[in-house]
Amino acid sequence: MNENGLVLRELGLVNYRNYKNAHFGFNPHLTIIYGENAAGKTNLLEAVRVLSTGSSHRNSPDRELINWDEEESRIAAEMDYGRKQYQAELRISKTKRKSLVVNKVKLRKHFEEQGFFPSVIFTPDDLKIVKEGPENRRNFMDSIASQYDRAYEYHKNRYQKILAQRNSLLKTAPEREKCLDTLDLWDEHLAESGAIILSKRFEFIKELTVLFGESIEKIDANSVFKLGYLPSPLFDDPDTLLLKDVFISELRGSRINDMNRGATGVGPHRDDLLISIDGRDARSFASQGQQREITLALKIAEYALLRKKIGKFPILLLDDVMSELDSTRRAHVYKFLADNAQSVITTTDLFDIEKDMLESATIIEIENGVGRVEDWTALGR
Repeated sequence: MNENGLVLRELGLVNYRNYKNAHFGFNPHLTIIYGENAAGKTNLLEAVRVLSTGSSHRNSPDRELINWDEEESRIAAEMDYGRKQYQAELRISKTKRKSLVVNKVKLRKHFEEQGFFPSVIFTPDDLKIVKEGPENRRNFMDSIASQYDRAYEYHKNRYQKILAQRNSLLKTAPEREKCLDTLDLWDEHLAESGAIILSKRFEFIKELTVLFGESIEKIDANSVFKLGYLPSPLFDDPDTLLLKDVFISELRGSRINDMNRGATGVGPHRDDLLISIDGRDARSFASQGQQREITLALKIAEYALLRKKIGKFPILLLDDVMSELDSTRRAHVYKFLADNAQSVITTTDLFDIEKDMLESATIIEIENGVGRVEDWTALGR
């Protein structure tokens, strides 16, 4: 294991979704979570992701992470980072805020430990990044930057709160003329955080574009794939002070339209990440196979970017994606797994996994929220 790899050794779940009280040991390189649909494989993978980022990749509210007849769930982990050892525990309550304790130190907010336990998750739903609306691509951008940039996470949360306040005010403004003066103040605050988000997205998308190009070329050299950032508002200079002025000007110029529709029509909540294949929009023109290639390349680029920014190997979480890939694309994933750090894979069918990987992996079979380590030769492969 590379010295820059943080290794998840043990994970305990108490009242987490369908797990009442479960404990799992992880292989420092590859762990395969095996079982039928609805057994709890994705819930286990999700718990690792929640510990890493503070939220579910399924956009589930916190209360849904708690067993339905309980008031609190816990995710506890033991990890190694070189010669250092870490114990972390995340408590999720129906009535209180989440609390994270790392080596007996309670953190005020999850992003205080930004980059401590980075992760990249790849699920079949990630195809939405390519084939569905801009919100999916904005979430993808946010999921990357929030893991390594504390200021980005802060201003993203601040921006969302201010945006909700401004939109609420816009709905009342036609009946209350005095609200217009208040809008100037909200515009100032919105533009302040919005400019920082725009500038930071501009910079990291430049890096992601290079890494994506390197990755997709290894997967498919027959077409030309490109990424492009489409910000709202459009700008020429990513300097935050200049961007703030541009943003305020756009907000004031669109105020009448915003009041008519009761929503803010300009800002990073309207950004998009453009993905093209041979000069055409991949959303409309990419085949299903090409959509999978693009998604795979984006996830590999995400992994490389986080590794570069944080200086650690992220843990790689793959949720039943092998069944979605043909043999050529699976081979690319296998090589990527072999060249990088710790990975956890879920599957319903061990025939989706190469034999030599099974031989070196820890295999955990899940049944009704209970896991047990198995010998792959006894599981019908």
